Amino acid sequence: MASYENTALLTGNVTRDPELRYTNSGVAVANFGLASNRRRKDKDGNWVEEDPSFFDVKVWKQVAENLAASVQKGDRVTLVGRMDQEKWEDKESGEPRSKVVFVADEVAVSLRFATVQITKNPKGEGGGGQQGGGFGGGQQGGQQQQQQQGGFGGGQRQQQQQQGGFGGSDEPF
Repeated sequence: MASYENTALLTGNVTRDPELRYTNSGVAVANFGLASNRRRKDKDGNWVEEDPSFFDVKVWKQVAENLAASVQKGDRVTLVGRMDQEKWEDKESGEPRSKVVFVADEVAVSLRFATVQITKNPKGEGGGGQQGGGFGGGQQGGQQQQQQQGGFGGGQRQQQQQQGGFGGSDEPF
């Protein structure tokens, strides 16, 4: 994300299967709906569900392709992104129209009610190259590289054990 002024986090259930499309220049974009329900306990200790909030969500590039291949209606996800106002002119009336959409930069499947099997993209396909993943940051993407580095970006396993296992002398938190 380029700016932290308009960052939001949403968790909810996917209300419609992601629709994957491509722009004229070949950039992937996926659209789907998300419903977020708030639950609270009443004065008697019973759970009460409030009315859900519904959001239109847009995801771009490799994240959109991964999302379309991985997520479907009913799945619970957590999104990190921003709110964005889309504007257009109504084709019939010529009136200006707008709506607020959630543009997600990151999508994570919730493990609260499900399990997942992770399949990493091969190097060179979306998300490759330098990544800030792991606790050491700045490591090359790819499972083999992570296994050699112990999965935390801190060099060889022996070095990690000597230095606490989180990529040098840096504390994890």
